[in-house]
Amino acid sequence: MADIVTKEDLENASIDAKDLGECVNGNETGIITPRLGDPYPTLPAAIASVENKGGYITIPNLTALNAIVPEFNHQVARNDETGDEYRWDPNAIPSAKWVPTGKNYLNDAKAYADENGMFKPKTYASAVDFNTLTTYGTHTLLNGTVWNDSTNRPEQTAQWGHVLVFPTTANVITQVAIMGNVTKTFAMRLRTDTGVWQSWGYFHSFDKVLELLKADIVNVMSAQRTSSTINQLNPVKVLTNYEVRSDGTLSNTANAVSSDLIYCFNKDSIYVSGLQANNAATRYYRFLNQNGLLISGGGIASGSNEGYIPVPSGAYSFQITLKSSNNLNALDASIAQVEFGTTKTPYIGYDYGAISHINGIALADTQFSLNSAAAGKNLFDKSTALNGYEVYSDGRVLVQASSITSAPIIVSGLSNITISGLVQNPELVRYGAFKDSSGVVLSVVQIPKTATSATFTIPANAVTFQFSIKQRSASTPDLNVIQVESGTNVTSYTAFIRGISAINGLQIVSRNSGGSSGGLISRAFGAIGYFAGDSRVQTSNVDVGDYSSASYVSNYPKFIKDTLKLSGFMNLAKSGASFAETTSAQLPFQKMRHQVQTAIDIGGNPTFFMLDAGTNDMNWYRSNQALQVPIDTLGSYETAMSKDIADLDFSKTAEAMRWCLFKIREAFPNAVCFYATQTQRADTDPVYQEISNNVMVKLAKRYGFTVIDGLYGFEIIKDFEVWEASGRYLSDGLHPNLTGQQVMCNFYSSQIIQRMTY
Repeated sequence: MADIVTKEDLENASIDAKDLGECVNGNETGIITPRLGDPYPTLPAAIASVENKGGYITIPNLTALNAIVPEFNHQVARNDETGDEYRWDPNAIPSAKWVPTGKNYLNDAKAYADENGMFKPKTYASAVDFNTLTTYGTHTLLNGTVWNDSTNRPEQTAQWGHVLVFPTTANVITQVAIMGNVTKTFAMRLRTDTGVWQSWGYFHSFDKVLELLKADIVNVMSAQRTSSTINQLNPVKVLTNYEVRSDGTLSNTANAVSSDLIYCFNKDSIYVSGLQANNAATRYYRFLNQNGLLISGGGIASGSNEGYIPVPSGAYSFQITLKSSNNLNALDASIAQVEFGTTKTPYIGYDYGAISHINGIALADTQFSLNSAAAGKNLFDKSTALNGYEVYSDGRVLVQASSITSAPIIVSGLSNITISGLVQNPELVRYGAFKDSSGVVLSVVQIPKTATSATFTIPANAVTFQFSIKQRSASTPDLNVIQVESGTNVTSYTAFIRGISAINGLQIVSRNSGGSSGGLISRAFGAIGYFAGDSRVQTSNVDVGDYSSASYVSNYPKFIKDTLKLSGFMNLAKSGASFAETTSAQLPFQKMRHQVQTAIDIGGNPTFFMLDAGTNDMNWYRSNQALQVPIDTLGSYETAMSKDIADLDFSKTAEAMRWCLFKIREAFPNAVCFYATQTQRADTDPVYQEISNNVMVKLAKRYGFTVIDGLYGFEIIKDFEVWEASGRYLSDGLHPNLTGQQVMCNFYSSQIIQRMTY
């Protein structure tokens, strides 16, 4: 049955309802004393209690603090001047005020630091056993003597050091030694749970690591080193009882002395001097590659105590017999000198430089290396002439007191060279030698006794040329007027200008770049050049598919190839070529459009493109020097530019030329493009050539071609030429002779160089 609600239940419910109301709305005391359970605050009192707590503030001094009356009863403050802590006492008598709590943060921090071994190091003024440093914290040794006299320390000496001790358990302890002066090294060791200290492990600065590595290399790996001076011969490293034999081997021979391996990578020449008198035998030398294998060898003849030695390509190491076994004269290695260059300089002692060899193997060269060459047309550097040497009849360079020889001159890539400025050598002919990259003689040439100039054809694969300026003669040549230049003609003297030919083997300047000494190097040197044109341009037998020859017919592109040291060369020119296609008798390469299309089909990435045609597009009756009205194959600029490319009429010069210009630009967008105009000829006044020339120049400019003014820009002048006979620069009034080709090269090259200097 249902429970019966008693009077007591109703009274209790009334009391609980009253407490609930006061809890929400509050009462005078702010405290509820319930019928059951513990007293608790009313909701308004609880909220007031939370809102009346103001947290923690900091003030500079006590005066500033006393000026503050906080908003809240519960407020704590810190006096930064003394470190004391205060609280706000709202019940203080006679009025609320700030009172000390008894805490001081500065004293607390100091007490913490004093109790921590890391912040308060232990110092030692006398020796200590490192095994006894087991207390947590920093242990400081006050001077190097204390450190040196201590036991079980790291191996470094004279340290003002510190030891950090980190106990993990009573037995397991880590020590870290900091050694800041001299070595800049850390050392660390561990005591195991069995109480045994392990060996010190070391962590060095970069400088110390290098020092240790160098010591290991020198002591363990048999390292050879270069010199920091010009003298590469280390007198304390000479090999006693060893000599280089004629076959390039190193032989163990009593009484002989040999140099150690000398690093010679990327060097051109070596000069050995300061040896003792030697009348017994040849002093042999050898050159080795990076792996220690023989490249080539040679010798300094008996009777000479010094000599100049060219360095072959690919050589890393040089070694020479300083004293042969049957030479009774004592060797003084302390005055001997091995230096790089073509002439002897005053003696200077060897001093240790970089490591060059390990166990006889040359290190790879990673240095920044420059190669010098002539930056002007004159290839002869008078400062490198070798007094007391001659080029012998077999191409060797030998000692000869009354002779002078040039240093090796780089001729790779040239076709001909011309020497001028010599004096007669009445006693005998002078010899010159062409050699390949390994120093092997390719051919020997002669300069007649009475000659003051000479021209030579350079053999294939020749890299250097060396010649006797004076040979066993009383003559007195003037080195200030001698010139060696590319080509077959003697030109006015220009002094030698030294330039940089390569950085780490990359060519950056031509030997024939002229006399400019500006900072910019033209990108024409070493470029890839494409040529298209008529009989004045042809050098290759294009009808049989030869597009790269420079010798089938001689013309100015051949000389440009040599002058600019072109790394790539393609010539599609053909005698009789014209832009206009007016007759079925024209051969394919006599159509300029076919030449251009062939270049496009072959492809590649030319640095520049030379378009040189128009002589066969003049379109007038030349003997009367008057334009004939009935025949017009020239066309006009306006008509050519008004048509779509597909609609051009190739029987018109202007329209066929526009097609060529457009297609070159379309196929080779990165090439620098040139258009060389007609040149003057013996049978026509150039004013009549202007009729067609003006149209073609206008078209070339429209497509951004740099115009080379062959009509009025250089030395070929109608007045000095003869039609169908030899004149000044033309062989028949139209085609350039050899001198004319060189003149064209000089002018055209200068235009190419100027345009491509940026």
